[in-house]
Amino acid sequence: TISFYQGEYYIGTYGGGMYILDSSTLTIRDFEPSESPFVKGHVFCIRSDNDGCLWIATSMGLYQYKDGEQLNHYTSSNSKLLEGNVLDICFDSTGKGWICTATGLCIWDPSTRSIKSDVFPEGFIHKEKIRTVYEDSSHELYFLPDKGAIFISDLSMNHFRRMQSGTPLDGKDAMFIIEDHEGGCGLVLIWAYIVMIRKVILFPIIS
Repeated sequence: TISFYQGEYYIGTYGGGMYILDSSTLTIRDFEPSESPFVKGHVFCIRSDNDGCLWIATSMGLYQYKDGEQLNHYTSSNSKLLEGNVLDICFDSTGKGWICTATGLCIWDPSTRSIKSDVFPEGFIHKEKIRTVYEDSSHELYFLPDKGAIFISDLSMNHFRRMQSGTPLDGKDAMFIIEDHEGGCGLVLIWAYIVMIRKVILFPIIS
């Protein structure tokens, strides 16, 4: 994973820790050599929030940094963060952080500055392993589970549903999603195909 933050590129690896690339000098340095996951651990995701904080999802919990200083290191033992690898954190337009772990979902609540895991309604997808969460221009959230159909919800979790069957996505695992702002279509990357989920067009990837 790679993220541009405060003029530099932050690079997370699987098993090789985390590094910072200075594009002006083309030099690479260690991010935090004193912290275990940033030396030889797994770094799954690096994102910044509206407050200018850098969030790092790792095999050893969720880290929060700002201006080079560590603010918090959340784990399942010191917070409501679920156990297992932290795969992603996705901030929506309200500032909430949707935290995807190997064992389910939890939420970073900016109003209380805490992680919550007991705020989900019955029938939600919070008990599944989620790869990532994406908010479109209509403020709908798309949850991409490790297995099964894409899950769609409004920001307040009052209305939610599984994506309807009968599309080229049936039986396939979605890996990534991004919105085409010109046509308002969702582009979903699955193994060997790209699917426009609102127009339901299947594009094979040519290798």
